[in-house]
Amino acid sequence: MLGENAEQFLAEDEWLKVRFNFQEIFVLRLETFLMPVKIEKQQGILPFQQREIDILKSKHFGTAGYVISHGAAKYLIEVFEKFSSEEVKPIDEIMFNQLIDISGYQVYQLNPAICVQELQLNQENSVLESGLQKERKKNTVSHTKKTLKYRLTRMKENILRALNKKKWEERQYIKGLQGKNIILFI
Repeated sequence: MLGENAEQFLAEDEWLKVRFNFQEIFVLRLETFLMPVKIEKQQGILPFQQREIDILKSKHFGTAGYVISHGAAKYLIEVFEKFSSEEVKPIDEIMFNQLIDISGYQVYQLNPAICVQELQLNQENSVLESGLQKERKKNTVSHTKKTLKYRLTRMKENILRALNKKKWEERQYIKGLQGKNIILFI
């Protein structure tokens, strides 16, 4: 789904040319996944259409909308060529999590974003289904080896959750939000 003024971002690229060097290695996320993320404000790149261009500092799912520089495209191809079949992951996991702290690889986040996946915006009443979500759940279940410590910790969490569900949910939510913001979609 596209937000306000999306056409001004997508119909022409002059706004990008005056702000970025496309030989540098960068990706500009136009999308939000409506999840808590860490961003860093920067002063070097001017806003466009009342939207900031921040530096993404934590994992952010989704590849529905982004701009990739020529330098980043070449860099990512080199990275992907080195992967063994076991190392291959969903592209958003690689671009917006695994590589996020690599020196020389910069991920910017348009804030507020101009696009969001319909499934994220309308989670309860979505008309679309994600094949990737199904695959991720399957991979997580099949590749996770649970240690005794992990199982005991989960058992303790389940008991605590059952005893005091609301308080536990609030603590988990606050814990997950520490130092993070949700990139809005307008």
